[in-house]
Amino acid sequence: MAGQAIRPGSKATQRVYQNFETNLREILTVASRAHVPVILCTVASNLRDCPPFASLHREGLSSEQLNGWRGLYEEGVSAQMAGDAGNALNLFMKAAGIDDEFADLAFRRAECSLEAGRLKDAAAGFQDARDKDALQFRADTEINKMIRNAATAYGDRGVRLLDAESFLVSHSANGVPGADFFYEHVHFTPEGNYELSRAVADEAARALSLPTVGDWLSGSNCFRALGLTDWNRFDALNTILDRIQSAPFTAQLNHTNQVEKIRQSMANLKFATKPAVVKQQALEVSRLADKNPDDPDLRWNLAILMQNAGDYAGAEQQWRALQELQPQSPLPGHNLAQLLEGLGRTSEAPNR
Repeated sequence: MAGQAIRPGSKATQRVYQNFETNLREILTVASRAHVPVILCTVASNLRDCPPFASLHREGLSSEQLNGWRGLYEEGVSAQMAGDAGNALNLFMKAAGIDDEFADLAFRRAECSLEAGRLKDAAAGFQDARDKDALQFRADTEINKMIRNAATAYGDRGVRLLDAESFLVSHSANGVPGADFFYEHVHFTPEGNYELSRAVADEAARALSLPTVGDWLSGSNCFRALGLTDWNRFDALNTILDRIQSAPFTAQLNHTNQVEKIRQSMANLKFATKPAVVKQQALEVSRLADKNPDDPDLRWNLAILMQNAGDYAGAEQQWRALQELQPQSPLPGHNLAQLLEGLGRTSEAPNR
């Protein structure tokens, strides 16, 4: 995908928009005919801490114009790195007068606006940088506009809009969603998942006329009830670290900083990977699983924790329980087979 840069206004992008809108409205029509109420959500993404994945210059730019643009841009980058946001912003604005389609330029202008306290300009700039990204992995302004329009068009047929994008904007620092809710471009942190889930739950309660709007567990109590441990947080960060060290993430202008921040967060959670600490966390999740024996997510987490704590017998028990709970899934059997093979009990391993 890293080599498939596309201009936001290209014919290919327009086809994506048309197909998305057609598919969305057909889904809502089917739901309406079946009298199924729908909560339709806009799509939020990381704006503040996710630079564009690729940038393209505007078409028709002459060599002279390109050279002039590069000079202003590079001088602006130098000023920005030196901490002179005001001068950098002026230089970037001059560069935009030559070519304002380059996504990284829009992102740097937004960063400088934020540094200068121009919050409204910064918010608009970060959104503009996302919309001009030549590797379109994030839902852009046009996609979210289609979702809002569809919700309006089907509002009298049981469709309710949860504007998740606007919701997270209102709950984000300086009005720009970033690393407080996202690991990278679109995947939520536990905190981001909690905020969005709670918003959806509130909307569902309203739709069903339930008296529970706002009456939910706090974030910390919710994480505790779900068995989210510090080991899980470390493991999630490790997965993200592995992901962002490949294309297209490596081309982002803040890639080095992204890697360093994740490594620092992992260092802060390193204690949670010690066998004795993992064993204690497994015990806490085990108590939850005993209270909710039919919860496959708790048992899955418990199996992983036990395995990492060296309690292979306990892990085996959980994988076998999961086979009973999820007979349709091949994964518990696969993981059980890997565990048994690792213990030298190959003949007992189920057929994967």
